Amino acid sequence: MDSRDSSNGGVERYDDLHVNEIDDGWKPKSKWLHGAFESFRLALRLRDRLTPGLSIGLGFHLIDAERPLGLSFKTPWEFERNLSVTPPSLYLMHKGTEFWTQTLDPDICETTVREFSPAIIGAPFSDVVCHFMEFKRSSTGECTRSVFTHQAG
Repeated sequence: MDSRDSSNGGVERYDDLHVNEIDDGWKPKSKWLHGAFESFRLALRLRDRLTPGLSIGLGFHLIDAERPLGLSFKTPWEFERNLSVTPPSLYLMHKGTEFWTQTLDPDICETTVREFSPAIIGAPFSDVVCHFMEFKRSSTGECTRSVFTHQAG
């Protein structure tokens, strides 16, 4: 079984699965959004059959910034331009321990978490919630930016 599975601590470690590891066709950055949404759809279907008590998150790492930028995109095209060099990832989490519910790193001195419309990133789902997250690190002053999508409820 994959080392990221829920029986060996992968859920607690927030192990992730990048879309480019799921399908070679999703390796080019131009295919990431399609691959991310398709893998999220499949993961939700599998989760519902196998582990309904867990939450599936789809994470997008954005380009880091020297200062807080907030939600700096308003369209799927602008969102895609803000993606970092890291492909989107799927996460399997215990409900109530999702990234957008807590701060995990003691180096973080400022946190912004903002819910926004899935249409902004072109998510083809009606029952999802998107969270923009921005963390300023006290050690470097750099701002780490991410977007997480998960099923509502």
